[in-house]
Amino acid sequence: MRQPLSKLLVLLSLAAPVPAARAHAGLAIGAAVGTAKVVGTGSDGLALGVSTQARVGYSIGLPLLTVTPEAVFGWTRWGVDDADASAKSLRLMAGGRASLGGVVSPGAFVHVGYMRNASDGILRGQALSTSQNGVSFEVGGDLAIELSLVRLGVYLAYNRGSLGDAEITAGGRTTTAPGKDDAASWVDAGVTASLSF
Repeated sequence: MRQPLSKLLVLLSLAAPVPAARAHAGLAIGAAVGTAKVVGTGSDGLALGVSTQARVGYSIGLPLLTVTPEAVFGWTRWGVDDADASAKSLRLMAGGRASLGGVVSPGAFVHVGYMRNASDGILRGQALSTSQNGVSFEVGGDLAIELSLVRLGVYLAYNRGSLGDAEITAGGRTTTAPGKDDAASWVDAGVTASLSF
């Protein structure tokens, strides 16, 4: 009787639930590089742009879900068709992202914060530059492969900024023009990577 009883105890111990591993939490850094296309008003004449982003946050592992509050620095540049000019957008934002667990991991993110738009070029032989400050937001999603603490994937995002008065400098002279209802919208897509510690 002792032998069958010992075998039964072994089987019960193997079948007993294993305590879940402690959820990971810690510093997270990430980056993204993509192509940006201006949409809506003001999109005429602007070529495809290059979008870059760096982010740092704190990753919190939950059952089936990872949530990351984060700060984001973004820079995007567009060329102007048939002109010696360019437009640039610099943004400092805060927000967060959430992703489902698993080797294939879908996620979503939203950020809001400060935006500075600037453009420069040559008009009638003179240097011309403009700049505007405002508020911007972005919302998007990604699909990544998650390997241990590394996450690699692709993303798609919609971006919009509401801009204030414009400072215009031409021929060494600076003037201010009202920026009422000025806005910029674009879509960008590319590759993204993040690392958790």
